[in-house]
Amino acid sequence: MHRREKWLALHSFGKSLEVVGETKSGRTVFQVGPATLVHLPGAAHFTRAVACVRCGDVIETEEPVARPRDLLHEGTPHVCATCASLPTIGSAPARPRAPGP
Repeated sequence: MHRREKWLALHSFGKSLEVVGETKSGRTVFQVGPATLVHLPGAAHFTRAVACVRCGDVIETEEPVARPRDLLHEGTPHVCATCASLPTIGSAPARPRAPGP
């Protein structure tokens, strides 16, 4: 299993990959060097996967990783859709002020 992904990692990066988990959507998460990656079916490159800054769940980004130097760049911090929909302390509606004397 994952023959295409193994071939793509060796061809693109000169490194083998390791299966490290799954995303909530069921896609396999791979580790290649310092980078965490997801391969979309039919794609000619991997896509970076990062952990949600709030809950730690793995999120698929749209950031392509196609060359060895791309492995060294850290992913941009993301917040998953579940955490983004949660209210925060600062987002509570302001109370109307009482009229002054």
